[in-house]
Amino acid sequence: MTQEILLQSIHRVGEGIMQMKTELLHTAVENLIQNGRKTLAERTAEAAHLTEREVDVLRLMGNGDSNKVMAETLGITLDTVKKHVRNVIDKLQARSRTHAAIIAAQAGIVGNPVAHIVLLKPELDTVA
Repeated sequence: MTQEILLQSIHRVGEGIMQMKTELLHTAVENLIQNGRKTLAERTAEAAHLTEREVDVLRLMGNGDSNKVMAETLGITLDTVKKHVRNVIDKLQARSRTHAAIIAAQAGIVGNPVAHIVLLKPELDTVA
């Protein structure tokens, strides 16, 4: 049962449209409370059904690491990294690695990549 359906059911009980056993209602409310305590990053990763390893890969993608660097960092093969990258992009319904990193940054899974660009820009201006 999704959180949305669960919440709708609780509202129906409150309006007297539907009945629910007290024990089930208590469990439903507790479930909603627990989910409310999760961070946006946790909820996004769970909603996309990302594995722990995929979250690791996503964080490294957010850092701008290459597949080779990710493989070395995580101690896995390059082919395995490529598979994880493809899974992350698919699960987040992203258009590219960059889009996946942006989604992750917005959810708080990785740092904000835009901040790095803004910080680097003054240095680039002074070099010229």
